[in-house]
Amino acid sequence: AASLYKLFVMGAIYEEIERGNLSKEDVLEITQENASFDDGTLEALGWAVGDRRNVSDLLLYMVTISDNTSALTLAKHLGWPEIEETVVTYPAIARRDH
Repeated sequence: AASLYKLFVMGAIYEEIERGNLSKEDVLEITQENASFDDGTLEALGWAVGDRRNVSDLLLYMVTISDNTSALTLAKHLGWPEIEETVVTYPAIARRDH
């Protein structure tokens, strides 16, 4: 259940791509902070802190192997408030009576 946030990270990333604020070819750096929750996928992918990866690859590994470092790299690039906005405006959630 903890990895469900990655769906909203992905949604927010695609919204930014659609708006023209981000491209799948944009390159982001893997920081020590973002790698702090790595569960072994960095080594398996042959990646290291300081490497630069494009948004497309980060999305791919965040979704297909639930890579925490990719998710945090993307999320922190956008900012948590942007992702929270995606959560509250997501149609299935926004329609709920609170």
